[in-house]
Amino acid sequence: MKDIVTLVAERRETIGTRAARRVRDTGRVPCIVYGHKQDPVAITVDGRELDAAVRQRARMLDLDLDGKKDRVLVADLQHDMFNRGIVHADFLRVAMDEVVRVGVPIVMRGKAKGEQHGGVTEQLMAEVEVECLPGDIPESVTVVVADLDLGDAIHVSDLQVPAGVKVVSPGTQLVVTVAMTRIAATETETAAPDAEAATAEPEVIARGKAEEEEEEETK
Repeated sequence: MKDIVTLVAERRETIGTRAARRVRDTGRVPCIVYGHKQDPVAITVDGRELDAAVRQRARMLDLDLDGKKDRVLVADLQHDMFNRGIVHADFLRVAMDEVVRVGVPIVMRGKAKGEQHGGVTEQLMAEVEVECLPGDIPESVTVVVADLDLGDAIHVSDLQVPAGVKVVSPGTQLVVTVAMTRIAATETETAAPDAEAATAEPEVIARGKAEEEEEEETK
């Protein structure tokens, strides 16, 4: 498990849109920490420190509030409309010996061979829901698509996760598909009648030749 980043938190006495804007003007991010049978607490953390932790893909943090540390999961992040920074964060208190349910990002690797035949690879799920101990939460779940051909798909039940991690998303849910593009489908449809005509033409010629031979025999 990675080293846990510690963020120093401060209590937020005022809430609301204007108060949150004033907090952000000071370089801090308004947050809420909740869970583990404790009351929710409105706090702020340093914006740069939070951004750095998120860039390191930290899923767990220690929040130092009033000299007391709480182990938390990053439950939700809200960015501004231009995705330039974090404007709000939700933190969920956890105990290291208690199972939690979280969403884990799905990362697609490789290029499906079906793309060579006019297919397009589509990722239909951004993350999969799992249950595990906080220390066992994977950074991501990798899906290798190199062997997928046209019409092939990967379902949740096909995902490989580390030991100690249980997938709770429905197993029948589609993760990745390789579908034929409309252009490729149109080309296939137009090619099919041509192929039928090509196979039919010799039959007509052969039939005509046989008829000519029959006429000559009767003469």
